[in-house]
Amino acid sequence: MRYITIFLSLFLLYGCATKVDTNTLAIPKNLIQKEYYTYDAHEGKISAYFFSNKQGVLHVSSYITYIPFDIDDTLYSPFSSVKLTLDRYTKADTIEEAMEESVQKNAQRKLFLNKSEYIVDRDFAFDLIREIQNYNKKQERDDRNKDKFGGSVMIIIP
Repeated sequence: MRYITIFLSLFLLYGCATKVDTNTLAIPKNLIQKEYYTYDAHEGKISAYFFSNKQGVLHVSSYITYIPFDIDDTLYSPFSSVKLTLDRYTKADTIEEAMEESVQKNAQRKLFLNKSEYIVDRDFAFDLIREIQNYNKKQERDDRNKDKFGGSVMIIIP
């Protein structure tokens, strides 16, 4: 009798029962929704990877911010926004030293096995990317002003 009940229950569960599509379940939050920031010292870049589960398919999106190599002394002046960000999170003098320090804090974990990108602190990387982008925009604006006015221009805003 025991074997018959086991057979009937298995038959009903696996043979006749309708299969549940997990994509149609009403789940209030995605099961997978992560973001990781990585640093690659060899290429001098900070990458952001966003993983999400949309309708049962894993989607990955990313963007890359390269650390500018044409950094002049104004970037590391005491009142520079990048320098203030570095001082807020670490005591490093350069972006590279700060990123290496963040890699050490995260125990040198890699996001991908075949890449030399190490996971860094999310808040620090996000703020640093924003400051580097602001710096690049300022450089582009200064270059346009030099082309427009034929030299360096200082704009004073009251």
